[in-house]
Amino acid sequence: MRQPFSENANYRSEIRAILRLHRLWLAGKGESAEADALRDATDGHWELLSEFERKRIRGLSEDLNSLESQLPDQAATEISAQACRKLPESYAARQLGEWDRALEILRMCENAAPLALISYLRGSIWLEAGDPEVASVFIEHATRLEPDSSSYRALVLSTPTTPEQPIGANIT
Repeated sequence: MRQPFSENANYRSEIRAILRLHRLWLAGKGESAEADALRDATDGHWELLSEFERKRIRGLSEDLNSLESQLPDQAATEISAQACRKLPESYAARQLGEWDRALEILRMCENAAPLALISYLRGSIWLEAGDPEVASVFIEHATRLEPDSSSYRALVLSTPTTPEQPIGANIT
């Protein structure tokens, strides 16, 4: 059953905090007072989340960290045999609306397929699951890695925006 991700206010607050922290890390402010205050402000929300929501947030944090921990020249440039077996599983889970499962399978492929493709697929899943703000981070990452990809650019330009992260803000 294709259900969007939770609209629970505590869950949404945690997701937005993770995205803000990611942006702070990218700006070199991950250890700043602003980042500490953000972490402190979300402490109470975590306890109110379901185990599924917590697991999704931990996965998102892992996925965001992988964007910066792996340089494009260190990433796979071709799809390995392992990824060839796993990517169709992720696609099937996505088609069924099993968003978390699709994302978990992609985590198994992130070192076995081009980083831009993994980011694009993550963004597509988050978009279909009803979270365009998270989706835009991954889609824009894919576009930065492969700026000539018309598929990636088209998805960036069709992704709804928020005032905090305008559409295509990271495209050069």
